[in-house]
Amino acid sequence: MLRPILSLILLSSIATLGFAAPTSAAGPRPARKPLPKYQQLKPFEDLSLEEDAAEIYDKAVNAFAKEHYDEAEKLFRKVLSLTPKNADAKYNLGAIAEWHNDLNKAMAFYKEALQLKPQDREYQKAVADVQLKMQFDQQARENKKQESLVEAGQRAKQAFSSGNYYEAARQLNQLVRIFPNEPKVQFALGQSLRALKVYEWSAYHLKMAIYLEPTDETYRRALVDLDQEIQTAQEQAIRDSAQIAMGHLRPLSGGELTDSLDIGGQLR
Repeated sequence: MLRPILSLILLSSIATLGFAAPTSAAGPRPARKPLPKYQQLKPFEDLSLEEDAAEIYDKAVNAFAKEHYDEAEKLFRKVLSLTPKNADAKYNLGAIAEWHNDLNKAMAFYKEALQLKPQDREYQKAVADVQLKMQFDQQARENKKQESLVEAGQRAKQAFSSGNYYEAARQLNQLVRIFPNEPKVQFALGQSLRALKVYEWSAYHLKMAIYLEPTDETYRRALVDLDQEIQTAQEQAIRDSAQIAMGHLRPLSGGELTDSLDIGGQLR
């Protein structure tokens, strides 16, 4: 899951948005273990095959040895069309798929081979190795995703610090769509929207932060302050309306900030 890693990485990026954050955070760690080696082609050993299938099998092995992988795959598939339960041909198709880094296809072929020969240690090792490689690949994708999210958090922090609350809200909105259950991101977005005087959605995100972390007093105080600010704004609006009615003020014209918001969705 990403959330435990997010708590270490992203919080430092949005630390200055009105709340304290840990003084240190660990960055994403790439996998340290070396990737397992590609599987070697398994020699022909099924003596029950017809002679032409055996010849095709030998041609496929030779093609693979010459790095003619597409030709080798075509020949092994032809072997399977003649002998559908040839475990070695399935294994070798898995090796070719793994060579092309198509791990899903490799896993499918290796598992089919293992079903036909459950005690074969090479087949067992192939399945285990590909599972490990898939885990490494998944971790690498998560690390890359986290790095991009950290960058978004840093941009939001810089924008908020410089008074560019719209850009801060835009960056934080991207984070909250990916991590809706992270209270600190919800809180930071709520504070950015409050600075923009988008009160309804500021309240929504502050309430979400409280819902996700009910014991945090910072979130509760922020919501109380927001309610007071809204009340003051409403009182001022009443006074302005009276002034407009008396002809002392001209109504504001032009588009509202919220016209550029995809409410409940993404800031443009």
